[in-house]
Amino acid sequence: MWNIGELSKKITFAQLKRKHPSYKRNELLADVFFKAGLIESWGRGTLKIINECKAKNIPEPKFVGEFGGFSITFTKGKIAQETAEGSKSLHEEIMKNPSIQAKDLMVIFDNRPFKTIER
Repeated sequence: MWNIGELSKKITFAQLKRKHPSYKRNELLADVFFKAGLIESWGRGTLKIINECKAKNIPEPKFVGEFGGFSITFTKGKIAQETAEGSKSLHEEIMKNPSIQAKDLMVIFDNRPFKTIER
């Protein structure tokens, strides 16, 4: 994801990965979003993103300043990769035998639940 507006010169990208102060570019706009409940506290957004990624076994995102803006890049975690590989294997089995039934696929895929196969 990318957004126009560079990171404040008072903070580095490395500092975003630990507790840090928040530098608001537009005090009035920031205050409006805070009062509307869209910002719950200052200087915690990047830490919350990192912690959510860790909790979901997703690699830590990369924060970069580029093209006059700020970007954050997420990569697939192990679970997402395993899911993609599992879907590919399921698709291959169905292509080999288009009339195969879900109950038969459950056996092929180590008794995965019917709902999982059905999806």
